[in-house]
Amino acid sequence: MAVGYWPERCLSTGRRLAESLRGLAKSLLAMNRVASFLIRSEETLVSMNMKIAVKLFAAARELAGQEEIVAELATGATVAQLREDLTENFPELRALLPHALFAIDNAYAQELDVVSEGSEVACIPPVSGG
Repeated sequence: MAVGYWPERCLSTGRRLAESLRGLAKSLLAMNRVASFLIRSEETLVSMNMKIAVKLFAAARELAGQEEIVAELATGATVAQLREDLTENFPELRALLPHALFAIDNAYAQELDVVSEGSEVACIPPVSGG
């Protein structure tokens, strides 16, 4: 073996290792930027709330003492989530809400239907009569 073999080999290996570490550092930096973007995007989505005006009829109107109430929900909330929010924030309606129907834009809504901001939402309590 030549006298300069080991130092040259070590130097060459060190250069390759340094190059690999630079590449890894660039990849980590890029991943950090992507992660930061995703976190900011998630925070934006989570913080995006909408105010939903809910028209009340019959017994619901009487119990609440008003014709309309406002619920604040996360964007993309469902009728089930609206019902849950109203139950928590309007205790006077708790007994009625499990039996009430909801309508969105003049059509009866199912529990998994999405409520959109600006939609006309109505809470229709059960009625009886003859």
